[in-house]
Amino acid sequence: MKNPDLNRSDIVIRIAWLYYTYGLTQEEISKQLNLSRPMVQRLLAQANSEKLIKINIDHPMVQCLELEKKLMEQHNLRFCRVCPAPGIEFSQVLPGLATLGASVLEEFIRKSEPTTIAIGTGRTIRACVRELKSQDMSQHRIAS
Repeated sequence: MKNPDLNRSDIVIRIAWLYYTYGLTQEEISKQLNLSRPMVQRLLAQANSEKLIKINIDHPMVQCLELEKKLMEQHNLRFCRVCPAPGIEFSQVLPGLATLGASVLEEFIRKSEPTTIAIGTGRTIRACVRELKSQDMSQHRIAS
């Protein structure tokens, strides 16, 4: 390291702070601290591996993502989506749930390899199907 005023631990923290808090590029940091860009990259990787970086996303959607992860782990699911609906009644949730459900179904239907898609019945499924765009995907089977 070319900057004698800082020890390695201090410089790792400083680089992480400049990069994550102030949004400076690795190139900008390298010029500011008189280090090579590859050295800045290595020290950022070190900060990550030493768990010095914690990213906090402040958005209601985070709760949905955390719930998806828990559901997948607890029920051994390969795929799960949770629709955000804080404090509103089911009748108000249905349009958003139908849109999300239709987009998930379309992801599976777009795949070229043949797939069997099993779906249930009820208002939610009916609303999802109504949101689907008409497509010819004869390689798939739908089971209900």
